Amino acid sequence: MLSRFFKLILLIVLYPALLNAQHSKCGTEITPQQVAKEQAALATGPVVPTYAPTYCFEKTLSINAHIVIDSLGDTNITEASILATIQNLNTYFAPICLSFQVCKFNYIPNYKYDEFVRPQDEAEFLTLYYVDKTINIVYANKICRTPPAFVGGYAYFPGGPDLIAIAKGSLGSIYHEMGHFFGLYHTFETQFGNELVNGSNCATTGDLICDTPADPGGGNTPSPDCQSSPYSKDINLDWYVPMIGNIMSYYSDDCMCGFTTEQLNKMAFNYETDRFYLW
Repeated sequence: MLSRFFKLILLIVLYPALLNAQHSKCGTEITPQQVAKEQAALATGPVVPTYAPTYCFEKTLSINAHIVIDSLGDTNITEASILATIQNLNTYFAPICLSFQVCKFNYIPNYKYDEFVRPQDEAEFLTLYYVDKTINIVYANKICRTPPAFVGGYAYFPGGPDLIAIAKGSLGSIYHEMGHFFGLYHTFETQFGNELVNGSNCATTGDLICDTPADPGGGNTPSPDCQSSPYSKDINLDWYVPMIGNIMSYYSDDCMCGFTTEQLNKMAFNYETDRFYLW
């Protein structure tokens, strides 16, 4: 009982931080198939509008929240804290009139999942608990991409399972991971090549989006006024001026402000073409 009491006190103290904590580590992986898919799309020219936002779905998507219970029978998370992050998530997706609601909280009594390991635990989870045509979010104490690589969360790009995993201590990861879920890359992505500061190759390199400035990477720490520090240059010796507040960056949560117009349009396009079956 004493252990549970202290867990409750700790949860109350950390509650505001849990809602925002997100950028420490992301376990979403870009597969070779995903790279090939994007390159094939690029070969046919741009398909996502660059003006915006041009979509308004007036659609609410259903979430099944799967909460893992630990070995003491505790959840170490509250339904209210999850609902608060979903409410915040809805504000970020409001420009394209897409929102989310938890239709069910499913409590999983198998405490081995409280250190949720991909791919081992994920494969079993998909068989036992996965709800088709909804967004399945697993909340576990620890999320392991490959032990011992702990991450704040991970998701699958369109075409993959409708699954997101979130660490209980990093609830705000849902904003970032939902971006991946609808096809966004990190602002500092290099799988498609290094984006130049002058923007000349913005549509075919980096995150493949032109209204997110070139980003040197998630290692930089923003200063208290949300300016990048230390400063760095690209191969043309132009200074990087990354978008510190972008949800798909790795900068401080205190600076986070949302998605750009083109990011919103790309997510809307991917929803319409690859995940429109969600209800």
